[in-house]
Amino acid sequence: ACSTIPPHSSNHLRISSSDKDRDFHYTGSNKYNFRSDPSRQSKLGNQKNVICGAPTEKWKNEVQTLIQDELDRYPAELWAKVGLDEVILCTGLMFQGQRRFLGPAVGLRKLFVETLDVREDPGYLQYALHHELFHVFDRYQLGDEKMYEDPSWQSLNAPAFHYGDGGDAAIERKDAGWKNRQGGAGFISLYSRSAVEEDKAEIFATGVTQPNALIKQSGSDERLRAKANLIRDRLETM
Repeated sequence: ACSTIPPHSSNHLRISSSDKDRDFHYTGSNKYNFRSDPSRQSKLGNQKNVICGAPTEKWKNEVQTLIQDELDRYPAELWAKVGLDEVILCTGLMFQGQRRFLGPAVGLRKLFVETLDVREDPGYLQYALHHELFHVFDRYQLGDEKMYEDPSWQSLNAPAFHYGDGGDAAIERKDAGWKNRQGGAGFISLYSRSAVEEDKAEIFATGVTQPNALIKQSGSDERLRAKANLIRDRLETM
């Protein structure tokens, strides 16, 4: 069961909190999830798993307020359009056995958020939220496979460039720090080099939460500027 926190009047996306440990299962494509470990993909097939424990009461209200403020930056009618009905606050959040702090489960029409001490890393939760929301927007616009391939996007990279083995692998290697901006020409962060979908989400999250940083970094970087412009043009069609 979930206890629902009344939503802000200007936003129709519910924010709830699990009042007990829950194990969510749903079916969805795992085609791109385990590029660094295909055995995990074959073992899990199309069955996805999210573990969400009852949230930490100490930080629940603070996290809920922060999340609501960020969601209110978007049009209320957007959520039903892109396939999100609910945000669920958790502790011990796990996606497919990997520790996460946020993550969308589009098959469930839910976004899961860890209740953490936001003072430990100011700005992280906001940044990560918009990063994960972009994955939802991207999937809505391009579909579940094209968002991971996106030839138009990849054409903006240097011809010899190849993305890494995916966001999951980068997280496990501990080189996915959100403040690591050493991505090199054409990339907003090191993590953005891990996969095409992460590249897009990193630029969007930076543009929303740190617009001056994106302007500064793309000012002399033609490839990065072209990517930011493509994101803008695509989102305008929504």
